[in-house]
Amino acid sequence: DDIEPVSVHAWRTPLKKLTALCDARLDLSERSSNPEKMPVILHYVNCGTFWLRTKYEILGAFADSWFGGSLPIAPSFHLDARDVVGTRDAEALEAFYGRHLAPPDA
Repeated sequence: DDIEPVSVHAWRTPLKKLTALCDARLDLSERSSNPEKMPVILHYVNCGTFWLRTKYEILGAFADSWFGGSLPIAPSFHLDARDVVGTRDAEALEAFYGRHLAPPDA
């Protein structure tokens, strides 16, 4: 109760403010064994290389850290996507998308 979205990354809640960041490639077995105590919201904003490229072109050459440099971004899909889009190499982007996002047998 009393929880509502403020944006795609923020929620208004009476609870203590927390920030949780995770990479989908992490081992989330603990979460699956106790999901009611570890909720997560996943959102995927791209459905094809056009959308992936567009998202990371909009984000641009962002830093390797969040919150003004106080929190380094661990090696992740987010950084890898930024880097591959930054090369402006369509074949490299297709290969990256195929390895990480394409449905099985696509």
